[in-house]
Amino acid sequence: MNWGSVPDWLSSIGTVGALLIALWIVYRDHQKTERDRVIAKTHQESAQARRVLAWAVGLHFKEERRYLHWVIKNDSDEPIYKVQLRLGLEEVDEETEPSYYVCDLIAPQTVIESRSVNEALPVGVMLHERTPPLELVFLDAAGLLWRRVGASLENLDAVPPERLPRRASLQVGRWASVRRMPD
Repeated sequence: MNWGSVPDWLSSIGTVGALLIALWIVYRDHQKTERDRVIAKTHQESAQARRVLAWAVGLHFKEERRYLHWVIKNDSDEPIYKVQLRLGLEEVDEETEPSYYVCDLIAPQTVIESRSVNEALPVGVMLHERTPPLELVFLDAAGLLWRRVGASLENLDAVPPERLPRRASLQVGRWASVRRMPD
C-alpha cells in the first residue's frame, strides 16, 4: 500500500491549515463587523438623548425648607416626551419626600426652568451638604426610554424589567418658565 511521499503529506497539511486559517479570519472579521454595527446603532439611538440635560441651579430656603431650582435643556432637533425630573438621591432621611416635575412634551431647542418654589423640588434635610443629583427620565422621538443622572445616560429599553427604576403614578404638573434657545 502506497501512502504517498513526505512532500505530498506536507502539501496536504499546509492546504488544510491554510483553509482553517482562512475560515478563522472570515469568522473574526464577521464578529468585528457585527460589533461595529451594534456600536453604530447604539450611537445613532443615543444621538438625541445625549443632547438632553438637566441640572440644578440653586437652593431656595422658605420656612425652614430647602427647595432645589432646576433647568431642563432639550438641545436636540426633535421633541422629547413624558419627561420626569426628580431628585436622584440614594441617601435620604425620613423628612425628604420624593417629588417630581413632570411634563408631556419639551419642544426642540428649548430650555425649561423652575421659576418659583411651587415648581422647585423640595429637598428637605440632606445627609450631606451638597446639591443632590437630578434624575431625568424621558422618551425620545424614536420612542426609546432614557434615564440621565448627571453625566451618565442609560437606555431603559435595554434594561431588564427587574432593574428598571421604580415608577410612581404621576400627574402632569405646571409648566415652568419656558424659553427658546437662540439659534
